[in-house]
Amino acid sequence: FSSSLSSSSLLLPSLSSSFSSSSLLLFSSFSSSPLSSSSPLLLPPPPLSPPLSPPPSSLLFSPVCSQFSKGVYAIIGLYDRKTVNMLMSFCGALHVCFVTPSFPIETANQFVIQLRPELQDALVGVIDHYRWTKFVYMYSSDSGTSAESHKNWLVTSVNVETMTEASFLKVFQDLDKRKEGQIIIDCETDRLTGILKKIVDQGKNAKSYHYILANLGFLDIDLTDLRKGGANITGFQLVNNSEPEVMITLILFYYGPCRLQYTGALTYDGVKVMATAFQNLRKQRIDISRRGNAGECLANPPAPWGQGIDIQRALQQVRIDGLTGHIQFNEKGRRTNYTVSIMELAPSGPKKVGYWNEDEKYVTTASSIRGINDTYGLQNRTYIVTTILVSLCYRRKSTSRLKIEGQWDERREKGEKNRVTAFGFVL
Repeated sequence: FSSSLSSSSLLLPSLSSSFSSSSLLLFSSFSSSPLSSSSPLLLPPPPLSPPLSPPPSSLLFSPVCSQFSKGVYAIIGLYDRKTVNMLMSFCGALHVCFVTPSFPIETANQFVIQLRPELQDALVGVIDHYRWTKFVYMYSSDSGTSAESHKNWLVTSVNVETMTEASFLKVFQDLDKRKEGQIIIDCETDRLTGILKKIVDQGKNAKSYHYILANLGFLDIDLTDLRKGGANITGFQLVNNSEPEVMITLILFYYGPCRLQYTGALTYDGVKVMATAFQNLRKQRIDISRRGNAGECLANPPAPWGQGIDIQRALQQVRIDGLTGHIQFNEKGRRTNYTVSIMELAPSGPKKVGYWNEDEKYVTTASSIRGINDTYGLQNRTYIVTTILVSLCYRRKSTSRLKIEGQWDERREKGEKNRVTAFGFVL
């Protein structure tokens, strides 16, 4: 078993920024991960392929083959919708593992190890928690979770990649006419930031709107301007910033030129997964050295790497804790047994209100008593209310869905007219 292993990375212009944010620490952190007290396993800095430009289908072959020809044992990198199929074909044919922090995909390719957890079930859990049945679903075709296909919801789907300024305004005009304001935005952080800026510019960040951001980096997004209008904002957070390892890493990035986002944390964990897998292979004295032309994509026909199965199994069996929480993979190479925090944007700043995992589903952790400054609009929320039905003050409005109507006097000394409010409640 060699004392050093070759790794490689593949970058795309639209995705390389999230990868480079983590490259400052990735390989320096694990280049001396000890296999034992006497012999370290070295993970040298990866040979980076030049960023791929469109059309990727014609330019991807050479960069990928160049990595294989260098004798790499595994590849860590990013893909998009245009390149994912070709990358899967290469790895499946040559039995070379591809470890990726990119958006999860459905694939039968066992050589793809997906670091990013699936968000779809957690998103459905939050929608059910808020009892939404009607909402607008804005998505990007690159990463959308297709939440609109679930249950008996009435969903207006909008592809943000084809959305014009006019269609954007029409979405909110229709919502205002129906007096609705429930919106899900499902896309990567860069595109999400642009959409939120449009929302603020159009003044659609008022209390009458409730946004669910289907993105795993709630704390990575600047929500300062969106908060000023009082809009209700819910999202998801994968990285637990209170964990000691995360805090140390964040400090290191704070003094560097880049800010660590959840995509960088996933890449960081990807290298940790690779280091752990190869450590385990070495402890088991499994010989993974290449022989002949195995793994060469220019061979005719392509020659699969016989030891690729051993590496794939070692990667899939890794069980560690990383920056993104507990890391474990199922038989398809997808993340399992993970926890996602549910966040809300309070006037005092982001706060955790619950979490979701595969066993418990959605669990609320927020206290029912909010701080003095944490005032929220009544719209788009369901409250737990304890009261007594009194004919002069409250009445049952319907048998199928309870409503409560109350009246109170404000500033009686000024003789102002009574104000009326209505909000949904659960007994």
